[in-house]
Amino acid sequence: MYPFAEWEKGLEPEWHKAYNNLKHNRTKNYKDANLENALMSLSALYSTVVHYYLCTAELKMSIEERHLLDFTQSLMPYSKLVKFIKYK
Repeated sequence: MYPFAEWEKGLEPEWHKAYNNLKHNRTKNYKDANLENALMSLSALYSTVVHYYLCTAELKMSIEERHLLDFTQSLMPYSKLVKFIKYK
């Protein structure tokens, strides 16, 4: 999956057009709510998050030496904004 391939050509990606269509008129553009667009938008989000952390996180070794799976496991999945406490 290459969610940003169309942007490299100066075009808006189809999944992004679909998102905007749904945002502005969900009833008329219901056909754009499909699995392909959902997967492409999720892959774009994943790519963006990985890129952000690779560019900003302090790594003990170079990016080339670190396996992507090891990197994704090191991301903090817990929210710093909201914390749920277990009640007895």
